[in-house]
Amino acid sequence: MSKPLFSIITVCFNSAHEIERTLKSLEKQVNRDYQYIVIDGKSTDTTMAMIDKYKHLVTKLVSEPDKGVYDAMNKGLALAEGELIFFLNAGDELYENTTLQKVAADYQKAGRPEVIYGDIIEQPLKGDAYVRKFPKISYGYLYRDTICHQALFAQACVFEYTGPFNLKYSVCADFDWLLNAYANRRFRIHQIDEVMSIFYLGGMSSKVNGMAERRSIILKHMPLNARVPRDFYAAGFSLTKRIKNKLRRTLWPKTP
Repeated sequence: MSKPLFSIITVCFNSAHEIERTLKSLEKQVNRDYQYIVIDGKSTDTTMAMIDKYKHLVTKLVSEPDKGVYDAMNKGLALAEGELIFFLNAGDELYENTTLQKVAADYQKAGRPEVIYGDIIEQPLKGDAYVRKFPKISYGYLYRDTICHQALFAQACVFEYTGPFNLKYSVCADFDWLLNAYANRRFRIHQIDEVMSIFYLGGMSSKVNGMAERRSIILKHMPLNARVPRDFYAAGFSLTKRIKNKLRRTLWPKTP
């Protein structure tokens, strides 16, 4: 039996109120050449009942305790049989019913690159959704930001080379994987002008831990000649800002 083109992986825990929109977006897909893997962290709400409602979509299901989101994602990776792997978080949606069809067509047209990415729609907890367009990937961009996994499909061979997500990082393991893959320069990374998914903000985040982890990852993977000029620029910008603030307080002190 030939392997599917896509392995779609959803990890969840107590996501009964969010996961149905994820399942519905997959159910609507015109392209059915996918394997769907759900990794549940032993939910205690009605998440499993909701998944059972859409069991006709699910190829493989695991429900057991895990060590966090990246551990669950690694479990999904271990079960993946498709050529392209895509992580779709519980609550997030494929953008439209032709999303997989368009990705498949662009993937073939581009010569089957190892990584293919597009844009996403970000939906805040409050306020209007907006399109987040990612630029062409570069060290300059990755020094400042990342391309989230909801925008990115990668061949299984990339994960075979990089290994699974590093559980040392509780917030930025996907950034670690992406920078590792980009730094090796052996993989073709192709950008397409398509929205991949709707990403609902408000999930796992930690500003302090995230900044510390990002810095550690940049030091590990980014070449010195790509990193040092940006370090000096960032340091200079920060120093200039502090000097300006000091002068402003000295020259124009607040009056009581």
